[in-house]
Amino acid sequence: MRFIITACAAAIIAATQAFAEPTEDVVYLDNGGIVRGTILEHEPDRYLKIMRQDGKEFNYRMQEIVKIARQPVLGASTFRQKKSPLVALGLSFPIVGSGQFYNGNYVKGGAQLSAATVGLGLILSANGDNSDTPDGNLDADDDDWKNVPGYVLLLGGAIWSLVDAPMSASRINREIERESYGHAIEFDRDRSAFSIDSLTSRKRFGALLTLRF
Repeated sequence: MRFIITACAAAIIAATQAFAEPTEDVVYLDNGGIVRGTILEHEPDRYLKIMRQDGKEFNYRMQEIVKIARQPVLGASTFRQKKSPLVALGLSFPIVGSGQFYNGNYVKGGAQLSAATVGLGLILSANGDNSDTPDGNLDADDDDWKNVPGYVLLLGGAIWSLVDAPMSASRINREIERESYGHAIEFDRDRSAFSIDSLTSRKRFGALLTLRF
C-alpha cells in the first residue's frame, strides 16, 4: 500500500511538471530595474550572472540586487489558448486526471488521480493473497472489505475525470471567447451573454444588440 501511495505522489508530480506554466528567474535591482532570464552563476555574498531570453549575459554585485524571485514567464499567461474537449477526454482514458492537467486544473487532476490510484491499491491489497488460500476465494487477512471503497474510489475518480475534462475544456473556451469579444457593454453569465455596441455612419447613429446562449 505504501508503494501505491508513493507511486501516486510521483505520478502527480510528474504530470504537474509536464503541464506546468513555464517560469524564469527575475532579479530586482536597487535602481528600479528588473532583469528576467536564467541565472547562470550565483555566489550569495559576491555576485550573480543572469542570461536573458535574447542570449545576453549580465553580471551584478549582490549589493545592487534587492530581490531574486522565480516567476511565470512574462507574457506566457497573458494569452490563453483554447482547449480541445476531445483531447481532454482522450487523455483521461489512459491516465485518470490527465485531461484536467491538460486544461490547467492541477488540483482537480491530482485529486482524481489520487482517488483512482488509492482505490486500485485497496483492490489489489484486498485480493492479492486470495490465491494463497485453499479455496482461492477467502482472503487470509480478512480484508476483502477494502474492495468496496476501492472500487468506489477507482471508478469515481475515473468517471469524474472523463466527465469533467471535456466540460472544463469547453468552459475555458467560452471564457476565452467572452474575453475576446470586446463589446461596449456586456452582461454575461456562464452560458449566455447580452451585449450592446454602437453603430455610427455619416447619416445615422444606432445600436447593435447581441444575445448569445
